[in-house]
Amino acid sequence: QNQRILDSAGEGIIGIGEDGVIGFANPAAAKILKWSVEGLLGQEPFQLLQPKTDKGEEIVATQSMFSKTFEDGETRKITGELFKCRKGGWIPVEYVIAATFDEGIISGLVVTFGDISKRQKFEEELIKAKNEAVAGNRVKSEFLSIASHELRTPLNAILGMTDLLISSNLDVEQKEFAKTILNSGNGLLSLIDDILELSSVDAGKQVLQPKPTNLSGLVEQVIAILSPSAKAKGLEFVSQIGDELPAEILTDERKFRQILLHLVSNAIKFSATGKIQLLVKGTKQNREIDQVQISVSDQGMGIHEKDMQTIFQPFTQVDSTDTREHGGTGLGLTICKRFVDGMGGTIEVASEVGKGSRFSFNLPLIPPKEFKTQTAPQPKQSTSEKEHLFPANSKILVVEDDPVNLLLIERILKQWQLKTEVAVNGHIALQKLKKSKFDLVLMDIQMPKMDGLTATKQFRKWEKSARDPDQQTPIIAVTAYSLEKSRESCLKAGMNAYLTKPIVRNTLKQVLDSFLNSESKIATSKLSEPITVNRTILVQLKEDMGDDFPMFIKLFLDALPKRINAILHAAEQLDGKAIHLQTHPLKSNSRQFGLDGLADLVENIDNFARTGKTKRAAKLIPQFEEACREAQKVLKAETNSL
Repeated sequence: QNQRILDSAGEGIIGIGEDGVIGFANPAAAKILKWSVEGLLGQEPFQLLQPKTDKGEEIVATQSMFSKTFEDGETRKITGELFKCRKGGWIPVEYVIAATFDEGIISGLVVTFGDISKRQKFEEELIKAKNEAVAGNRVKSEFLSIASHELRTPLNAILGMTDLLISSNLDVEQKEFAKTILNSGNGLLSLIDDILELSSVDAGKQVLQPKPTNLSGLVEQVIAILSPSAKAKGLEFVSQIGDELPAEILTDERKFRQILLHLVSNAIKFSATGKIQLLVKGTKQNREIDQVQISVSDQGMGIHEKDMQTIFQPFTQVDSTDTREHGGTGLGLTICKRFVDGMGGTIEVASEVGKGSRFSFNLPLIPPKEFKTQTAPQPKQSTSEKEHLFPANSKILVVEDDPVNLLLIERILKQWQLKTEVAVNGHIALQKLKKSKFDLVLMDIQMPKMDGLTATKQFRKWEKSARDPDQQTPIIAVTAYSLEKSRESCLKAGMNAYLTKPIVRNTLKQVLDSFLNSESKIATSKLSEPITVNRTILVQLKEDMGDDFPMFIKLFLDALPKRINAILHAAEQLDGKAIHLQTHPLKSNSRQFGLDGLADLVENIDNFARTGKTKRAAKLIPQFEEACREAQKVLKAETNSL
């Protein structure tokens, strides 16, 4: 019975006696080694198999697993060694070698082995496929980076110049035309961002930016952008917003707009006649209206039931002719679903071939009164924005090789009464920076002769030895590259902040304000605004974390005192590097819990620390301590109220 079991085993088995020769071999062993069973018997195994390492190196007899196991009796499992076959050639094997005992004394060995050549080949193919996939992802990332740059550069000029045009003396109709151009350009920019977002490693892990949003205004924007297309096809375009909804809701306006643009443009694209209907209303899951429902209906070609199962998948369209007839990437509905899912909602479709389709999505309804925003009210500004927003005589070096973008930036800075000098490449910029002192530098990245990264590295090296290290010149990257690795490269080169084209006036203003108006923010040890919690972010975090939410909050609050003490100690020592190491994670953690006011203050401290202005960073510590005390209180209170 035992013999039949050994003979039927799939793995090779050989038995080695006390005399050191093979006394038993099963048919599988003979087959693997290309011997007969009889031919194996009586042979010395080491001389027969001549084992080598997986790299083909010969193994000394005294160092072989056979000799070692005969000496110590330990069972060993070896993978990757090579055994010699009868007709030449070597096979990779995996084997287990164990000693047999007679009254406690080693009396022989049993070796069980298998040919792993097929497994190794499969593993090599897997590694090759993985490497090809990694290479493909790298090529894709490089393509996206280049495509983003090439698209953003002209788009920056279109949006920037249109923005300047709107602020000039236009009549009402001209201003509406210009606003439509601006809104359409922003829609295109959003699409570029969406494609990059879908392609990123963190696809699906979206960062929401909720703010009070006027529903009717948002719908009117979509109508203004898309109604000309509907009119050109003879389609009726109607919209309705329910009276039960508040005028404003709290939502991510950019994502909300992009969903509407995708759904309405699809309805127009796939309709030859009939009506497009955009309806917005409130719905109830409980007693009160707690969701906003948006539906887009058309009377177009409709969708087959089998296609509705895959319609939200990337690059999917209803049939192979759609791309040629209607155009598009097949990403629109995927983007919609990703955004809706990320905003805590649901999206669905109902359709009948030849009669039309209805896409609808539901989002949580959060009126602005439930949102404790940390954003201070913005002061009203004149159309020309010619009041002094920044300290008088502030001097900015603009480094940009594209003449249109250069003109745009100069015009914006001129409106803010900032003095400017220009350089068309990194080499000229480096000369100007060494010759004159600037309050801030706006640095393009891709330029002829010398790029922005090289110029920044060389200037930082020179500045460190030639000027006061506590007076480092802020350098802001202004580039059409928008991938995260581009941002990291800029900061690593010594830049202080990062702006992507197209340049958004308000974003540029915020960045300039953080560096040019910092002194006024240091003047008092009291907080200018109370620390509050972004309740929407906290609610979303609770949904994401589930039962782990209380523990997550506790971990943050328990770790905060230690982090505060480390920052205080680093500030006392005027150790900028240590301040940065502690403030950088606290900044992101604070935003994660909706403590944006605290995050903004920590970011200011971090900016000073990273730019060598440690004394200025230290002056903000009293505000920082007060902000942390307030943050702990409000976070506990808000958490308990959820």
